[in-house]
Amino acid sequence: MDREKLAEILDRGIERGRTITLKTYYLSDYGEMVLHMVTSRILARYDRSDLNDVVYTAAKELIINATKANLKRLLFA
Repeated sequence: MDREKLAEILDRGIERGRTITLKTYYLSDYGEMVLHMVTSRILARYDRSDLNDVVYTAAKELIINATKANLKRLLFA
């Protein structure tokens, strides 16, 4: 999906107050781009773009740690 189409879908979902989900098995470059767009669009809606770097980094770390935990559970269970 291209950036413009994704931006349109995100804006519509945020405007309607919908839950936005990102399903991924590992965080690819495309997944990082989507995550960055999601965080920046949500924060822009609430005029808190100043928090974008912090929120993006925290969300990215949570996703990476969850991926590692799931992999360890599969390998060592």
